[in-house]
Amino acid sequence: MSNLTVQLVKITNLRDDSRRSRDVADPYVLLKLEQYNFGFRRDKDYGTKESSTIENERDPVFNETFVWEDVEELNNMELHIKVMDHDAGLRDDKLGGCTIKLEDLDLEPTPIKIRRKVDDNVFGGDAYIFLTIAHGEEIEDKQARHLSYVGNAAYECLRVQHSEYHNEVRSINF
Repeated sequence: MSNLTVQLVKITNLRDDSRRSRDVADPYVLLKLEQYNFGFRRDKDYGTKESSTIENERDPVFNETFVWEDVEELNNMELHIKVMDHDAGLRDDKLGGCTIKLEDLDLEPTPIKIRRKVDDNVFGGDAYIFLTIAHGEEIEDKQARHLSYVGNAAYECLRVQHSEYHNEVRSINF
């Protein structure tokens, strides 16, 4: 069974919430996976994942990984991203968003880096989201079987929290 793995790395250059003076955004991200089918097959909603909220930050770093299980094919599959501003006691504001057509990415089990614009800032630079995305069964790294306790901990940190670098440095001997 294939999984879709998305690591939300960071967002850069978010705008401040202009409705309230001196209010810096408290961003979080909603990631929704949907497959649009034609004919007799019904559209399929794989669900929405939500990141943690980073308080008072225009350039939040998340380093959070989200997995959708049993995603066999990517035909007509879209990942909808909404960047939201958490406002306690009020309705949350949308700061930006984008849609990624997954079938256009040629995904495989090795994560690839993605950068997409989430907001056109009129009075400043545009806001971008940085992700890594992988699709398929996780490949077992046979070299990692014989690592020490410390080496295994470092390997897991690299694999889970920094997957964008995992394949670039996996040949390092611990």
